[in-house]
Amino acid sequence: MEPLSEHVLSIMAKELHNDRGFGYVVPISVEEAVDAGAVQINADIEDPSEPSKLAARLTDLGKELLRVYLERENEPVPVTTTVGWGGYDIDENVPMPVVTRQRFSKYPFDGLCVGASFHVPPSEKTPDPKKTLTSTVANRNATEKKAVDDGTKPKHFKCVSVGAEDPRGVGVRVFRDA
Repeated sequence: MEPLSEHVLSIMAKELHNDRGFGYVVPISVEEAVDAGAVQINADIEDPSEPSKLAARLTDLGKELLRVYLERENEPVPVTTTVGWGGYDIDENVPMPVVTRQRFSKYPFDGLCVGASFHVPPSEKTPDPKKTLTSTVANRNATEKKAVDDGTKPKHFKCVSVGAEDPRGVGVRVFRDA
């Protein structure tokens, strides 16, 4: 028996590889698999939402062919390298790792309830803390806006310069206002 084409195997994987044990296909799209004995079509059962599709199931041969196909699909692709510009090699087929970043901030944003604030005085390292904190607060507000997808109002912070009248003195105060 000749192996089935990648196209037919991909249709089988997409439409028939499921927990139900059957799926709906356009018969002509899997004709090659039907002829090979890998798929059986039941012409009496149409897809209720798309009548051009008929019920089909994998035979034992079809399950084995699909198992081999799916294993091959999951094999790592060899890395190819070419010499790049500036002495850096260019690699292809290197999977990008999934990065789960935890948010660590030297500022206590997570500890603030609405109306609460924290004070940042000028220092040798940051003589103008408003410059630094304005960007930090804007980034945090953008992050908070993205994180809310359940309809609740996102946290919002505001950066305000304060003078000697502040209980902690000159500097910047970051308030949570929402």
